[in-house]
Amino acid sequence: MKKLNFDEISSSMFVLNDPEQLRSIVGGTDPIVNITGGYIVNGSNGATFTNYNGDSLFLPGVKVTSSDQWDDAHYQLNGTIHLDPEGGADVGTLIHEYGHYLQQQILGDAGYYNQVAIPSVYSAATNSYDVHNAQAYEVTATYLGNNFVKNSNPGFYYNVVYK
Repeated sequence: MKKLNFDEISSSMFVLNDPEQLRSIVGGTDPIVNITGGYIVNGSNGATFTNYNGDSLFLPGVKVTSSDQWDDAHYQLNGTIHLDPEGGADVGTLIHEYGHYLQQQILGDAGYYNQVAIPSVYSAATNSYDVHNAQAYEVTATYLGNNFVKNSNPGFYYNVVYK
């Protein structure tokens, strides 16, 4: 057995600087998603949001990824929450989108697509922000997400803005 120095060890190691390479190793989604007020780390059975005070919130069953593909849109589809950090994503947005995940769990895929996802995409494309957010499926998503936080993490505090 030969004793190696640091230079010998480091020459045989590779560094993951490329985000695409890193994503492929950790499972295809962003390993850390930064949003206003904190960051999200994906795990094998859910995602954990940690705010800058060190308080954490675990959201079982979902992955979170950065997405800037639809003009600052945030959405949930099939257990993946897509947030656009450039579009003002914060913990309230994350919790609202988790509410959409809960809707999909309650309604099943067909019910979710027909009663929530398709109408929501249409509403977001054709209505103002305030009109879109007043739709029953959007209000319900916010309620479900907030209720989950209240019951699962009663000590987790964040500002909720209802519009």
